[in-house]
Amino acid sequence: MEPLSARAKDQPAQPTGVVTFLFTDIEGSTARWERDPVSMAEALRRHDEITDDVVTGFGGVVFKSTGDGCCAAFAQPGAAIDASLRLQERMSAEAWPESVAPLRVRCAVHTGPADNTDNDYFGPTLNRVARLMGAGHGGQVLISEATRQLVRNTPIPMRDLGVHRLRDLLEPEHIYQLGGGEEAFPPLKTLDIRRTTLPIQTTPLIGRRDAIDEVVGLVRSTPLVTLTGPGGAGKTRLAVQAGAELADEFDEVHFIDLTHVREPGSIVPAIAEALGTTGRSDDPLGILIDHLSARRCLLILDNTEQIVDAAIPIGRIVDEVATVSIIVTSREFLHLRAERNVPVAPLDVPPPTPMPADEMLAYASVDLFVQRARAADPSFAIDDANAGDVAAICRLLDGLPLAIELAAAHVRLLPPGEIASMLERDLDVLGHGPVDAPARHRTLTATVRWSYDLLRPAEQALLRRLGAFSGGFSLPALEAVCLEGLDFTPIEAVEALADKSLVFRRQGRSRDLRFGMLESIRSFAADALGSSDEAFAVRQRHARYFADLAERAEAELRGSGQTAWVATLDDESSNLRAALTWSFTDGELDVGLRTVAGLRDFWFYQGRYREMGRWADLAVGQLSNEDAGLRAGVYLTAGFHAYGVYRDDAEDLIQRAIELYGEAGDDVHRALALVWLAGAHELHAVPRAREALHEGLELARRAGALEIVAQALNMWGELERGAGNYESARTIQEEALALSRRTGEQRRVAMVLHNLGIIAHHLGDDATAERLLRESLDLSVSIDFDQQTAHALLMIAEQLTIRGRADTGAQLVGFADALFLTMGVLAQPADVEDQERARRTVADALGTERYRRLTAEGAALDIDAAVLLARTALDA
Repeated sequence: MEPLSARAKDQPAQPTGVVTFLFTDIEGSTARWERDPVSMAEALRRHDEITDDVVTGFGGVVFKSTGDGCCAAFAQPGAAIDASLRLQERMSAEAWPESVAPLRVRCAVHTGPADNTDNDYFGPTLNRVARLMGAGHGGQVLISEATRQLVRNTPIPMRDLGVHRLRDLLEPEHIYQLGGGEEAFPPLKTLDIRRTTLPIQTTPLIGRRDAIDEVVGLVRSTPLVTLTGPGGAGKTRLAVQAGAELADEFDEVHFIDLTHVREPGSIVPAIAEALGTTGRSDDPLGILIDHLSARRCLLILDNTEQIVDAAIPIGRIVDEVATVSIIVTSREFLHLRAERNVPVAPLDVPPPTPMPADEMLAYASVDLFVQRARAADPSFAIDDANAGDVAAICRLLDGLPLAIELAAAHVRLLPPGEIASMLERDLDVLGHGPVDAPARHRTLTATVRWSYDLLRPAEQALLRRLGAFSGGFSLPALEAVCLEGLDFTPIEAVEALADKSLVFRRQGRSRDLRFGMLESIRSFAADALGSSDEAFAVRQRHARYFADLAERAEAELRGSGQTAWVATLDDESSNLRAALTWSFTDGELDVGLRTVAGLRDFWFYQGRYREMGRWADLAVGQLSNEDAGLRAGVYLTAGFHAYGVYRDDAEDLIQRAIELYGEAGDDVHRALALVWLAGAHELHAVPRAREALHEGLELARRAGALEIVAQALNMWGELERGAGNYESARTIQEEALALSRRTGEQRRVAMVLHNLGIIAHHLGDDATAERLLRESLDLSVSIDFDQQTAHALLMIAEQLTIRGRADTGAQLVGFADALFLTMGVLAQPADVEDQERARRTVADALGTERYRRLTAEGAALDIDAAVLLARTALDA
């Protein structure tokens, strides 16, 4: 026959925009591989040669091999049709090895828009052509309605096979068979509406391939699979898709929505009605069981959580009907012996670190947002300018599909950055979803309200009280804040809500067992708490618990338990901020003051200068007649902050703390304050600094506060270094190092190693300087001491430049300075000249332009990449 299009002899470029795809697949290939793998391998090689020859001969491009088939793209639909016909001719004429013959190939042709990235295609068009091919048989070529319309005026015969529902469950497809009726093929492998009641889905399922495979595999091996997860996670959509995948394996597949069924006595009539077995009977369950026993049936029971004792009739069906399989969706599992549970988690979300837009699309939550945003506004595209905002939206919504879909609908009017800003203030701005969605899924609040209304009163009270937390909670915190008047142990409380997908295990930095809630659930709980009559009492318990925690941490942060306490406080940062906010606005002032005093070292050494300054200034401004020790603690926190950012009032604040600690009789903290007064004096009054330091050191020794003695020695060594007395500085710092190792304060060890490295450089021993700085870096990284990690990398940059590795040195300078800027950290007095010298050394080795370019590259690194860069260069 004559082709419909001109043949191309040379391999063309891949078409873009609207593309016609030809997908092929060898029918029954698995059995042939099992029977004769050697002959099948040779046959597959020949299949690929023929396919490539035919496709390129008609101007197409084979862009992917699928194992036993190929995917090809054409700019013209007529060329794809010609190629499919010629391919079937060539395959029929080929002399295949006897053990694998006859080798028959099924083909499908479909036209639509597709994205082309890295020589591959993506998008719904490819999903549809794959489903179309899967419906056919060997030797058959299926054509979609979209392609037929483009070639309808050509003389190629096509047989109308009617409208069918493909397994992707989108809109039904009108399918045509290429050629006349000379060969009779079996019925298409589609979802025949007479044997399935699966609902049509109007959008593709994104990011759930592994979950679909898991559910399908479990249904094949066990009679009952329950999909559990929070409202809006996509349990129903996943169950329906799994049912579509399994449809060929059952006589019937039925989707039964139980949303409006409340009583256990109503579940059997609801199933019977869906199956068409209604009628009067004294034993409706028995009648249903008899009906199911006569066929191989898959039931999808959607939304069972609101039915009291739903497990009883479902358990009987499973026990008495060997031919039935059931998929249940619920926010809690049924606790039946035959049940296998599949938790349906939200979609994966990108980390807060910047990345290009194309990398962001690898995260299912971002992919979902982009797909739904394009449905709302076809001109929407993700790019490097808005990718960060899209990622922020997905993180704010915890990757919850329903919430992401609601948010994406707003791109008609708002850019992603504005949507993200609104969500930070209030999740309720998501508004309403489609009017044809179930009522419980039209708003995020309605979805959570559905779960809340199904709880027992004690469970509702528990969930409300958990609204006081932010960023998760530990079991001790739960007990202290939430369990008053409730008959739960902490574990029972967690289990009661975890079983209903309202609470989940949360990973923190510390080893403490932690739990959390999706932000949509937490926000609902907080609102419910706020409108209850117990809001003040619960938030009071919350704030007092975290004030106690901060006070316990204060001394521990200077000892061997420092690393563990930093991890705990880092886990509780959001709760601490919530407690402080309540204390200074609606609650108890002294609770906030205690927290500010207790978090001094945590804020200061973790580089949380802005946060520290905000709360310290607020606390100082509200001091009145509190206990002298409490006021002293607040003044010392404020003094630490003022010292760290070179504020002029540092000395006055610390001096006030010293006086109040003296009034309170607290020699340990008075010694600590004197040490830091010396640091403040160092800026412009070194003699006074030495005087304060000597007094603080003696007081610490008398009090037996070895960790403060180590701090004092460290400060003394810094004074000596700043004065250029390097030998004396080294001796004092070595004593500080030995004592810090004895007390177990790893943070102090890292700082002193750093100081000794700088001193070694001044003494002309760069080999020792490099070794000590590397030790400081490795220890800082191991304890997540980011501020000191940046200091170490900056000085290592100088050492690498001395070694001839100035390019790497400039990148490390760029990273360190960017982190200092982010944290709001300034160099301490003794470090100022050394850090400036390090920057000059690197810049002079490279020249201005190269230095600027490489430091800009370094500023874009994350901390892991910067540390790896430094270690690799040091080891080279």
